[in-house]
Amino acid sequence: MPNAPATINQASPGHLPIMSVGRVTMKNLAKFTSGAKRYFIYKSVAADAHVSHISFCFDDPHVAAWIEANNTVLTALTFDTFILRLRAKFLSATWFLEYGRCLTLAQRDSPLADWSAAKRQANQAVSTVPNLFMDDARLRLFMCILMHEDLLAEYNAKNMSMEGGQLGSLDNIVSLDDWCTAVGHIDEGWRIRKDREHKSYLKQLKSLGTLSSNISVPPVGAASNSRFLPSVPLQPVQKQTRSYALPLTINERNLLAANKGCTACQRVFLPNEHRCAYKDKPLPFGLVPTITQAHVDKICSDLNSRREKKVTTDSNVSSILTVSPIIAVVLGNISGDSDDDKSDTFEFMDEDTDMYPEEYVLPKPLYWSACIETPQGLSAPVKMLIDHGSPPALISERVATALHLPRYRLRKALTLAGAFHNKNDKRSRTHSIEYYSTFSISSPCGKWSSSRIRFLIAKSLHIDVILGLDFLSRNDIIVDAQY
Repeated sequence: MPNAPATINQASPGHLPIMSVGRVTMKNLAKFTSGAKRYFIYKSVAADAHVSHISFCFDDPHVAAWIEANNTVLTALTFDTFILRLRAKFLSATWFLEYGRCLTLAQRDSPLADWSAAKRQANQAVSTVPNLFMDDARLRLFMCILMHEDLLAEYNAKNMSMEGGQLGSLDNIVSLDDWCTAVGHIDEGWRIRKDREHKSYLKQLKSLGTLSSNISVPPVGAASNSRFLPSVPLQPVQKQTRSYALPLTINERNLLAANKGCTACQRVFLPNEHRCAYKDKPLPFGLVPTITQAHVDKICSDLNSRREKKVTTDSNVSSILTVSPIIAVVLGNISGDSDDDKSDTFEFMDEDTDMYPEEYVLPKPLYWSACIETPQGLSAPVKMLIDHGSPPALISERVATALHLPRYRLRKALTLAGAFHNKNDKRSRTHSIEYYSTFSISSPCGKWSSSRIRFLIAKSLHIDVILGLDFLSRNDIIVDAQY
């Protein structure tokens, strides 16, 4: 059977539904059943002639050959019994995993009406699977856990109010339909109020003409704008109609040139390898600093004070350093050192500090705890290393086996090598990769999810997951090493 699911085509109720070549799933089988019953009612087809009418509606050669070989037995069955035989013959044994994944998806930014309808439809589809099917009370509790955190706060506040003369008015609703309708009204009101507050806040900023230093733009989904506004009344200033900064003056350019500054982002005391994010585009007006001698002197004094603190705290640094795992090993423990010998107690240093070689301290690796979207649902948070120096995205064989991730064989095995290798041991120089798995990464809160990326399965990877350049580029993630 092909991997792509089959599609159902029905021009009108007076035409029979046609199932194209493809994999039989619960969704297309339910759509085919609904279309066929609509045709039977529209054409007034007798019950004993239902199967004979739809016996030639399958373009897939496997289904067509099965119907032709058992034509006498199948045409004698009722339509519902025929669909059950077709489902038992061609439906995959793991068909319920797709619905299980739908049941575990968080609401995120979806409207509650659409999200709850999809949950209930998926729950009804797995009614024959005891481990996945949930009754109304359990499904309601499950949706409360996965709904948006701001909506959940609104729900709890509404539930604990004395509406109707009693507490817990929403929890006392017996019918799941009535409960979804009540929570849907709360969701619509919360979204309208959030949009109105956001527009009011942007209108207030527009009237000021510029972003004040004591105002921060509220994040998406903020319940109220009051905690983002300054406590003192805002003084009206001259309205600015431009969106981007004006060109630099001669004095400002001279100050930037004399203090290692950048004319694009207008910052001073930058390293030689600085790459400006505003090199090819104008700087927004709200991000323009004040380029004066006092501004430069203040930044210089702040840098000097931080360097003095670093020099005093680094006097007892040992001359023997443990190399960071991000550059010592790409695949496996090549040098033979154990993971206990690798230190994570690194500190950041200023780029202009002059130190002796024995006092050089490496920066910390960039770790992230995220969840892997498996066929069974979201996994527990896994420790991942963000490394844009590694071209592929990698996952250890231990984690792939524990999460039961599907494996696929590469057409040609890949050979990868670490940053360092032992000349006496040829086996430690390269590593052969033969299998990969495709999945996506999700944040623990469920608000962000990546696109599906191919992760190579490495046997000797001593960290769970490495998010390499392939993952970062496909998800438009930029690592700013300066910050």
